[in-house]
Amino acid sequence: MLRPWLTLAVTASLLAPRLAVAQDSDADGAPDVSDVFPCDPTVASVAYAPSPAGHGRLLFEDQWPVDYADLDFNDVVVAYNYRLLFDANQNAVALRATYDVLAIGGTHANGLGLHLPIAASAVASVTRSVGGVTTTLTPLADSELTVEVSSDVRELFAYAQGTINSDPSAPATTASAPIVVDVVFAPGASLTLAAAPFDVFVFRSSDVGHEIHLPAFRGSSRMNSALFGSGVDGSSPSRSFVDTSGLPYALHLPTGSAYPREAQPISTLFAEITTFASSGGTAGQSFYTSPDVAFAYAPSTGSAPAPRVAAEPAPDIACLPQDLTGCLAILQSGGSQGDGLYTIDPDGSGGDAPFEAYCDMTTDGGGWTLVMHVGGGRHSSRSAVNAAALPGRATHAKLDDLVIRQIALAGQREAMFLHSATTYILRYSASEWNSYWSNGWTNVWYDSKGSDGVWRNNRCNGHYNNRGFSTWNDSPYAVCPVRYSGGTRYMTQYHTSYGNVGGTYGIYVR
Repeated sequence: MLRPWLTLAVTASLLAPRLAVAQDSDADGAPDVSDVFPCDPTVASVAYAPSPAGHGRLLFEDQWPVDYADLDFNDVVVAYNYRLLFDANQNAVALRATYDVLAIGGTHANGLGLHLPIAASAVASVTRSVGGVTTTLTPLADSELTVEVSSDVRELFAYAQGTINSDPSAPATTASAPIVVDVVFAPGASLTLAAAPFDVFVFRSSDVGHEIHLPAFRGSSRMNSALFGSGVDGSSPSRSFVDTSGLPYALHLPTGSAYPREAQPISTLFAEITTFASSGGTAGQSFYTSPDVAFAYAPSTGSAPAPRVAAEPAPDIACLPQDLTGCLAILQSGGSQGDGLYTIDPDGSGGDAPFEAYCDMTTDGGGWTLVMHVGGGRHSSRSAVNAAALPGRATHAKLDDLVIRQIALAGQREAMFLHSATTYILRYSASEWNSYWSNGWTNVWYDSKGSDGVWRNNRCNGHYNNRGFSTWNDSPYAVCPVRYSGGTRYMTQYHTSYGNVGGTYGIYVR
């Protein structure tokens, strides 16, 4: 139940700075407000490459190192997306790699492989899912994790022969489903997305030692090293799978750019790629950003398939307090971890989004939600003012009046003015809160708490200077306020000399 304007002189020890401890429902060290998975102690944050719903592309020319390659780089075209989960200590927990095969323009049957820069011993399991069918992948006998993602990417097109999504005269088709690879890491594993898309490579289905990788990599333990130095190979110790002009036979496009149509050299689509090749990859690195679309693949009818990312289930929040209307609800549910930042939802589920609030969980039993911070002067706006900055308690800010009402009406209908070593606590009725506005609410009678601990109705009249929360008092000699003195509460006379208490102060509601 709410308490009226009662003056409380709080001891210095009560008001001494306290370490703010935010709510951490799964006790993993990451506060709920920043924990993407607040009910899972093994996961706290997530990162994506290139973005949550975005894709990069990998283009392969599968004729390396022979000298009759058409260099159209549509022999295998793959869209990729990565999601990496971390625990509260930023250790890698799990990686989800999604590969959507967009085109197969080559005549060879090619498989797809993945090598990650992490010790194989740091991996707990690897699975792949295609269209709801999940299988376990067995890593190659390499020191770092290397797996065969698909033995033949034509499996995604029912092993159809001929070119797929590279000849504009043929109808476009879509793979049956993306390939989703889930890697679960052992505790303490270290991996970031800085090196994404990592080492994704193709290999001949009929000759697994014939691999083609991005130029930064040298091949897996199955790689036939005799291919280096043969044909038109121009590989060096620092740059592999390139021809004598320096052109890599595997290209990474960080964005969803175009790729060449059948038998159209990639240099016609991306003119700057010759600079990229001749410089060893140090110049012309944005070659893919200005394609000449006249040479890009586009079906004569319909549309080219769009890359897909599997929908993710919503994070489990079942462990969170179900009533997050304000700090009092969190306190009563046992979710308090001391003063600090918490997530609240004053209008309940289905309305406005929850937001971060500062909670005082100690003063007068705790459960107070900071709704205003005044840096000199008063608030007169009914709307929110710098609401996002309010939890930091460093600037003039307030919540919207309707949100303040919601918090009060869902709790004990109490308001607290906290200024230096003085605390006022007021209780209002539901009808009074329903008529509350920051620029109104004048001459409201409020309850007070006597030295016997009993709340009494309509004990004092407060004017509040035409503001819902201010410090004017039309009855300065009434015995209304309560003052803290150690553990003892007793009635005392308090008045403001009919003036506003200036400086910095906070208004809280519970």
